[in-house]
Amino acid sequence: QRVTDFLKADHLGIDIFTLKKGAAYPTQREGTDLITLRKGAAGLKVGEGFATINSINAALYPGYQKPDDTVIAPIDKSSFYLAAGETVTLGVVISNKSVGHLFPTELRDFFEPWVHFKVEDANGQIIYHSGFLKPDGTVDEHSHKFQSVQVTEQGKAVRHHNIWETRGRAYDNFIAPGRSELVRYQFTIPKTASGPLRVSARVLYRKFNRFFSDYALGKSVDLPIVEMAKQTITLNLGKNVSVTSTLDKRDLLRFNNLGIALFDQFMYADARRAFEKVTEIDSTYDDGYVNQALASFWRENFPEIHKLLDKAIALNPASARALYYKGAVLKMENKTYEALKLFKQIEQRYPRDRMVLNQLGKCYQALGMQAEAAKIFERVLAIDPDDTTALYFVIDGYRQTGNLKLATETNVTYLDKFEDWRIHYLANEYLKKDAVALAEAVPWHIHSDVDIVGA
Repeated sequence: QRVTDFLKADHLGIDIFTLKKGAAYPTQREGTDLITLRKGAAGLKVGEGFATINSINAALYPGYQKPDDTVIAPIDKSSFYLAAGETVTLGVVISNKSVGHLFPTELRDFFEPWVHFKVEDANGQIIYHSGFLKPDGTVDEHSHKFQSVQVTEQGKAVRHHNIWETRGRAYDNFIAPGRSELVRYQFTIPKTASGPLRVSARVLYRKFNRFFSDYALGKSVDLPIVEMAKQTITLNLGKNVSVTSTLDKRDLLRFNNLGIALFDQFMYADARRAFEKVTEIDSTYDDGYVNQALASFWRENFPEIHKLLDKAIALNPASARALYYKGAVLKMENKTYEALKLFKQIEQRYPRDRMVLNQLGKCYQALGMQAEAAKIFERVLAIDPDDTTALYFVIDGYRQTGNLKLATETNVTYLDKFEDWRIHYLANEYLKKDAVALAEAVPWHIHSDVDIVGA
């Protein structure tokens, strides 16, 4: 009962927030051509705390280079016309408000949270339905699930919780604390539909997926399904007129959640547009400018990034987040002494922050101060012995200071913990054989009843 009470305690937020008429953008084809960008796995480069996409993928994927100006948001504070026969894409923002850890937690190979989404007309006719239970008790395979598809050496999916055989992940879908997920649903309104349309979105949770529970229990048992979050809206066929278009503090949070979700899906231009909305609502919200800087990094326009970060620091000189990214940019510009000063300033307040300490260590190394760098990285490893960044850089520090024995021993530890890039080959080979997993692996994938591959 305590588990059920926790699941029902409003720890997740759900918001049917965006509407786009016409084909979704970017298309599913643009996504499936870029398997290397799959969610929670290969392709994402994290450098100095910034997310970037390499130039080859950038050329193939125009979706993150420019914002989609045709998206309507928020739906409840916008006026628009909707007609039978039109194709629309609705965006549902799901936020991890207070779960306290990743949602779902680590056992994502057999835990089963998913999104149930349904559109009905005024006569109760179902126009679109995703996340329904099939007669055998399994969840619609095309639904949006928060799960990890792990792959063995033989290219098989890990389905019996035989995690010791895991060699890679086809994809890993979760929501980190304080972050959000944007789920897209595309459907065509039948010409015979009667308005208004009723749209509902729910996050449901079952302890184990049906495949695993049948295997573990030796029989089919209907395990309880708990509703964690729900929202319902109505859409008129014809004019939709909002009661008010004035955006308030609640909308600031909604746009911020949208921006976070878009950022995590590599849609940086759209993310920046969402974060600009945040500061339009409240020009004194310093984190909004930091987020704009992060979403702008793919352009590598350092003067623009500095300008945004300086604005955040002017509003809140104590903002460790703004100071950190300011230091990261300075370091990337080879202004190491200036970067070091900022990281030291943050380190005094957060002496156990591993990202800050790793930055300090790298600054010392860049300045040729190997002994000082090694001491910093050792502090990181005292906090987390599995920190591969600190392990990697401390090895060079030991070598440069003549401690070759310790460098060799640490290198063995590093190689044991370092992610073998062969796992990405195994994952990609698996995805070629599993069309459902391939679609879900695309960060900005679309759930649809129309031809999204050709869209």
